[in-house]
Amino acid sequence: MVDLSYIRDTLNTKDLEAALEKLREWATAHKPQEVIFCDQQLFNFKTTKDPFSRGIITYELHQMNMAKINFALLEKLNELEGQHQAKGNIPNPGAPYHALSCDRVDQTDAFEQYRKQLAKEKIQFYYLYGAEPQAHKSLFSRLALESEARNKRTVLQIDLNIQESRDPDIYKEKFVRDLYAMLGVDPELHENLLDSNLQFLIEKSPKIKSLRAQDAVFILAHVSHWTWDKDLTPAAARWFILDFCKCVMPADTPELLFFFSFDYDESLNASVKTEVVDAVKKSEFVKALPELNMVLRRHVGAWLALHPQFVPTAQERNQILDNQFAGPEYVMETVEEALKQIIDNSKNRLTR
Repeated sequence: MVDLSYIRDTLNTKDLEAALEKLREWATAHKPQEVIFCDQQLFNFKTTKDPFSRGIITYELHQMNMAKINFALLEKLNELEGQHQAKGNIPNPGAPYHALSCDRVDQTDAFEQYRKQLAKEKIQFYYLYGAEPQAHKSLFSRLALESEARNKRTVLQIDLNIQESRDPDIYKEKFVRDLYAMLGVDPELHENLLDSNLQFLIEKSPKIKSLRAQDAVFILAHVSHWTWDKDLTPAAARWFILDFCKCVMPADTPELLFFFSFDYDESLNASVKTEVVDAVKKSEFVKALPELNMVLRRHVGAWLALHPQFVPTAQERNQILDNQFAGPEYVMETVEEALKQIIDNSKNRLTR
């Protein structure tokens, strides 16, 4: 019987599919509830590998999807190893959620308020926006993980990077094609993707069919400041909402929450922030979460106080603040990296 270290060694040889199959074998024997994770990742692997071999998806999308599967497997191995070795009732220090949970109170509060307003809506649209290093994807993942835990349901996360084009129809078609692929549907099933709609995609998607009505799909569509177009991008989003998503959703369909994510870098192009903020304010159909701003030193202090399982003593917590967060504010990417290191250090202490 394989063990977790053998699976990690297999992954290190770049044989992702074999590592997933070995983890499934291990889970069947030791932790049956994790078989679902293995089956989902094996399905993701197949629905990326096969379309790429047939030339349906681009090399860039293939590499991005494979990297996500690889990362998910690494995170799962870290989690399982932490549980396997943890002592007593100490929470698993490898859990990826904790490093995402610093600050962002304004955004999570707004999201919960909007969710109450839109409780009867099967399809919902949100904006995330802020400077590039403010970790848009992390907030998206945090919202999905919290929704999953709070509502005791499955939340499927789909992450897309919108590809660049100067032609409006090509721009929209690239987005829809990538969305089809990520939901496990062959884009060639529909002769003209721009004439298809969300209802057709839902009916054909094996990933959505595997979910229950009380489950959800969170979809992140990210536009970088490098590819932002003040005319094309908002127009494409409007088309997607009003045309592609204009359909009647069956009662047994899970919720679909779309997050349009925009970043900017004022040092490179100050006008992009103005254009993004203007587009967000003008939106009639999308709920904008507050701008992702800097994380304050006190926010890190609050996180440390809330998670004594990682840093047990006040003296240690104060040392971390003095040594790593002496300044008044930080971008979220910097904060997350530091928190991940703190969690890893805690895990190492537990296993010594």
